[in-house]
Amino acid sequence: MPKFRPGRVLVAYKKSAYEAYFDEYKPSGLKRAFEAGDVNLAHLKRSHAEHYGTVREVLSALQERGLSVEAKTRGELHGVERYGFIVTVGGDGTLLEAARSVDRQPVLGVNSDPNHSVGKLCRADRRSFARILDRLLDGKAKVVEAARLSLRLDGRPLKEPVLNDVLVAHSNPAAMSHYVIAVGKRREQHRSSGVWVATAAGSTGAAFSAGGRALAVASSYFQYVPRELYYANRYGYRLRGGVLGADRRILLRSLMREGAIFPDGAHRRHAFPYGSELEIAATGKPLRVVVS
Repeated sequence: MPKFRPGRVLVAYKKSAYEAYFDEYKPSGLKRAFEAGDVNLAHLKRSHAEHYGTVREVLSALQERGLSVEAKTRGELHGVERYGFIVTVGGDGTLLEAARSVDRQPVLGVNSDPNHSVGKLCRADRRSFARILDRLLDGKAKVVEAARLSLRLDGRPLKEPVLNDVLVAHSNPAAMSHYVIAVGKRREQHRSSGVWVATAAGSTGAAFSAGGRALAVASSYFQYVPRELYYANRYGYRLRGGVLGADRRILLRSLMREGAIFPDGAHRRHAFPYGSELEIAATGKPLRVVVS
């Protein structure tokens, strides 16, 4: 394979929990607990040092290879199309945030602290990053195309492609979610805690914890998993979850006054009021993910 010449490289990194809690929000109760030696918070400072140590090593490895590099926090991402290669440093949340704006550039996720950061999609850490980078530049790295979901709300496409999963539920987590779900020719009303729809890349996350199946990252299949279906004597369900091919669609109609759609985590949401309809399909442009 030809060698890879990325041009400009973007390193997107998260802020550490220590930095967010104590340099920005400064919640007094949390700070008192930390200063008192709360064992549940003791790892924050160590993790902070590990994370920024990884950021420095990633930048150094890129610069040593003569690459043009720019680093931004994941909250400052804009103009991503100007870069030929994206490196994320943090965990899956950082990769998902960056992926919202990525078109065809390859993305390599670096787990900055494997002891505490969830990074199923992050195939590198500070020890393996330089080796995987060299394989990519030499044209020898394995790059897979991870399928993404596309969403249409009341006939209007939502701009963010979904790499991981989408949760459709009541906006209040304690309230019951009420909706109509249609898969193929089958259609029924559900009362539940909401429904997950996950890509193959997102299949080992929340959908798996809710009873779904783990799929290979490069699979084009996706799946839906209702959460905690409410079973009363007069409710029987047949659409209790399943894996669907890339040519299938899921339709959801809200029967909630305050429903919500959460694409790829808790940072974004769309209102899903009574009568609104959401179409979910595996037709989003795939993301090119470096895996080895």
